[in-house]
Amino acid sequence: MRQDRHLYSDLYRSLCTQIECGYLPCGQPLPSQPQLCAQYNVGITTVRRAVAQLARQGYIRQPPGQPAVVSYTAAPRQYALAVLRRRADIADAFGGLGVLMPPLYAAGAQLLKERDLAALRQTVEQISPTMSQAQIYSCANIYFTRLLRPFGSDLMMDLQSDAENFLRVPYNPLARVKDPSLITAGQVQSFLAAATQNIRRGDPSALQRQLGQMYRRAGAAVERYMAALARAVGPLPAAAGEHCWFVSKGRSELYLRVAMSLLRRIGGGEFSGQKYLPSIPQLMRTYHVTKDTASRAVTFLNRIGAVQTLNRRGTVVARGDAGYQMSDLSDPLVRRRLQLFAQALQIIAITAPAAAAAVAPHLSASWLPRMQQRLQLGCTMHTDTALVQVMMGCLVALSPHHALQNIYSQLNELLLWGYYLQVSPQVLHRGHDWASSGAQQLLQAVAREDGDAFVAALSHNFNALYQQVCALLAQLPPLPAGPS
Repeated sequence: MRQDRHLYSDLYRSLCTQIECGYLPCGQPLPSQPQLCAQYNVGITTVRRAVAQLARQGYIRQPPGQPAVVSYTAAPRQYALAVLRRRADIADAFGGLGVLMPPLYAAGAQLLKERDLAALRQTVEQISPTMSQAQIYSCANIYFTRLLRPFGSDLMMDLQSDAENFLRVPYNPLARVKDPSLITAGQVQSFLAAATQNIRRGDPSALQRQLGQMYRRAGAAVERYMAALARAVGPLPAAAGEHCWFVSKGRSELYLRVAMSLLRRIGGGEFSGQKYLPSIPQLMRTYHVTKDTASRAVTFLNRIGAVQTLNRRGTVVARGDAGYQMSDLSDPLVRRRLQLFAQALQIIAITAPAAAAAVAPHLSASWLPRMQQRLQLGCTMHTDTALVQVMMGCLVALSPHHALQNIYSQLNELLLWGYYLQVSPQVLHRGHDWASSGAQQLLQAVAREDGDAFVAALSHNFNALYQQVCALLAQLPPLPAGPS
């Protein structure tokens, strides 16, 4: 966790990767700035900073008044090595996306109106044999984006754009095998027509199975290509580092990530033998952040009742009498944060059954004491808050895919914005009964090592919380109209 992490640097690294792998070869124009904005779901300032950095580092040349052109060049073997360094990350991303995206697409398909179905049909009919591979893939991407659009969720668009950009694998002729991304217009048209038929029949399960199979087949094809390329180029040098491919577009502020880390450490009992939590200078050194960021993290934890800062003494884990600080729910910034909280919870609730099924084989009764310890946070925090953190801890720690761990970690940070709802007596306090019951069902499933019961309990708990949050947000009065 670093203070200097900026959104433009993530875009810069993504473009560097595509250039170094040969997906954007020397002499090819870089996509225009408006195209990059749409492709990566980011603003023009972010794009301009990333493009300027590419020019400074010599990856592109940008004559005044002309489009930027890729200037980086390498030998075929160097391009191949750059692709192979991503082999494990790409295989992992295909596996993680195969869990995450099909239920999201299937849930979005159930929200489509007749005009949306007509737009899907038009997208499929536009595909023709005269199209280039890039045009065919663009049509497919438009189709899948339309499935998510009814949610109106920025976070889902982040997932869609990042997945599309990260999974691009350029073909290198050294492999001497079929290009894994080579697909005919007829094949894509047939696949999307079948998907549309499942949507029109109102069969989300069939659609989810079809899309899950798509990710598995695509992942297997890419892995065969990678294996052939590895045989052709020989031993691979050590990788420079792990690529964190999904970034929630700066929607999770740095101090919130520090606060979430501290909350996890508190829940794990790390500070149980200490009188005080780490001081601000200690947090600055541990997390490589400024004094302002560390202070805001501690202030936030005070506001949600997790800690209590004692005047001139230090910060301690809060007890039941610490209380929550009231927030103004008519504040537009508070509303925006609540919107992000709801979007994150929605993704988790929709994907919980599939994610829990992926986690269940790795869960054992040895996790029970750890979960019970973390549920004890319910003594100082709301029971549902502690339960959510226990469930998110399972999804993050036990997921077989780093991609899912990364995504759920970032979504979990955004769940902290839900504390705004906890300050009102009529809000999440009434979730105590269902959360206590849900926690009991979850613990019993883990104790019996019953995977099906674990999936059912976790899925039910997240869905119950999401439905309650939607009902509560619907009761909030509309924000006053801004100046015209």
